[in-house]
Amino acid sequence: MHREIHKSRHITVLIIATIIFLLGILVGAQVEQFRLEKLEREFREQSRISDEMQAEIEYINYLLDSQRNNGYSCQLLVNSYLDSIKRLDDIVFSLERYESSAITRLEDYSLIKENYFNLQTRYYILGNRVNSLCPNSFDTILYFYTNEKDCPECEDQGLFLDHIKRKHQNNVMIFSFDIQSSVTIVSMLSNNNQVKSYEVPTLIINGENRLDFSNVEIIEQFLEISMEN
Repeated sequence: MHREIHKSRHITVLIIATIIFLLGILVGAQVEQFRLEKLEREFREQSRISDEMQAEIEYINYLLDSQRNNGYSCQLLVNSYLDSIKRLDDIVFSLERYESSAITRLEDYSLIKENYFNLQTRYYILGNRVNSLCPNSFDTILYFYTNEKDCPECEDQGLFLDHIKRKHQNNVMIFSFDIQSSVTIVSMLSNNNQVKSYEVPTLIINGENRLDFSNVEIIEQFLEISMEN
């Protein structure tokens, strides 16, 4: 009798443990599904924002043509550019969200990253046009980096650039590109600036000055507009 009760308890414990285990799997699957759906919504939102930014870029190009032909207000032109480029931060946030997620879908992540590099390039070109028509509007920095394994210094270089951006805000525009990216425009930019994958981190300041790994003080020596304000 005692053995039967003992055996029955073991079976009961086993059944309860099995139920708890299956519930854990079920809850875990539901949580991951919820996170996946949230990331998919964010991806769709970034696609919408990207479309809007493309329209804004076209409008700023129109303002640039107006400035060239009719003496349009530089202040309005620069402010329009600065208001639009701020939205790139939203895409950076999504990239960080995807990168840190354990359930990142590589296809979605790659699409957002490719779109980000393409948008950055358009804003870089646009910024150079703004500076050519409205001199001394802001400094520009092209930053080529890659993953931490291949470039241990890149993380620190990124932190220095974050400090530069916080300090000088709209007086400096920073455009960052993963030199190992398969996006064609990234290869074009790195080739045009003669930057090799083994040379990162590399900074190109105002299209002229080239720096390797540099701290804030060194970078600031090559900034023009930012240090005047």
